Amino acid sequence: MILQYPIYGGIMGIMGATGLAAMISKFFVAIATGHTLPFWTYFASLFITFLVPSGGGHWAVQGPFAIPAAVTLHASIPAVTMSVALGEQVSNMMQPFWALPVVAMAGIGIQRVLGFTVVTFLVAGIIYGAALLILT
Repeated sequence: MILQYPIYGGIMGIMGATGLAAMISKFFVAIATGHTLPFWTYFASLFITFLVPSGGGHWAVQGPFAIPAAVTLHASIPAVTMSVALGEQVSNMMQPFWALPVVAMAGIGIQRVLGFTVVTFLVAGIIYGAALLILT
């Protein structure tokens, strides 16, 4: 963890200094509308979590392009912000590091838990994605 957060800060700095955040933001503005931006932000968040598994680091990487896109498209900033968090949480089902202490105490392998978490990832991924399209 001591190494992770400076790396996330470095990624954030690179994104800001090189204009990468602005380029990604323009991409989302090009493919989304004010209504669909929360969904596309959620979709991006699902993948970013595999590279940056920490919630704070995740926001540091995705926030600099998600919020400017929301402002440009006049989308709901709270909905875009929550879609980042939803994507991060749903993706945690595919890499259940949070379960390691539990399986260690129970004396079972992570493989026994992973089948359930993959199903949870698929079901929650579809439900949250549909809710973001329908309710925002």
